[in-house]
Amino acid sequence: MHHLAPNSFNRGAAFTGIADVLAGIGSIIGFIPYASAVGYTAMTGVAARKPFYLGAALLTVLGVLPPVSAFFAALPPTVGYSVMFVVYTMILGLGIKEFAKTPLANRDLFIIDISLLIGIGVMFLPQQVFDDVPAAFRYLLLNGLVDGVMVCILLEQVLLKKG
Repeated sequence: MHHLAPNSFNRGAAFTGIADVLAGIGSIIGFIPYASAVGYTAMTGVAARKPFYLGAALLTVLGVLPPVSAFFAALPPTVGYSVMFVVYTMILGLGIKEFAKTPLANRDLFIIDISLLIGIGVMFLPQQVFDDVPAAFRYLLLNGLVDGVMVCILLEQVLLKKG
């Protein structure tokens, strides 16, 4: 297994922080590079950096071209969620492998199951469900990953807190 040198890890963490600040300024949910990279690597079997750099450069160029940007902006969110669902299932598989190493009580399974159900379910709700929700909350509620994590934290740390 390959381990990152501390300098590489620190650089990656710094760039992720900068990207998250820029995402916040743009009122969008920040990118989660570790989770996405693990999912794409598991799905494609490609762990080299150059294909990722090439893909990122290509998407950047395509995003700057107005007709291409307009095409992707016109796609319904469910199309994007469907594509990301494949990546998330790979991440879920890796998570299940980790859970298999740990004995889980019924409480733990309940928290995991409810969080997954809500996180995945939100991704397939029509956007009209959130039309009456204030814009500040809409960005959070439309993201299944964020919703699942928030439900998990709420269940584990507040509602079903261990005594």
